[in-house]
Amino acid sequence: MIIANGSTDVTQYFVLRDSTTHAPKTDVTITDIDLYYLKQGAAISAKVDATALDAADSAHADNKAFHCGQGMYRIDWPDAAFDG
Repeated sequence: MIIANGSTDVTQYFVLRDSTTHAPKTDVTITDIDLYYLKQGAAISAKVDATALDAADSAHADNKAFHCGQGMYRIDWPDAAFDG
């Protein structure tokens, strides 16, 4: 996914998979998801623990996540990840 510089309220969906079986992981606790971002030529960001969104259709909220089902997770990134 290519995200334009200056984008705001960026949400990504992806499937988390088991490293051995490659099956979708459905038992991940949202607060166990560590969020980092990296800008070209800069150091990696500080780690942020994701916190849970109320629902898959909740409004965007920075550093929040939601398990949509069958291993599909939604991550809401902070605007700072795309401001440069």
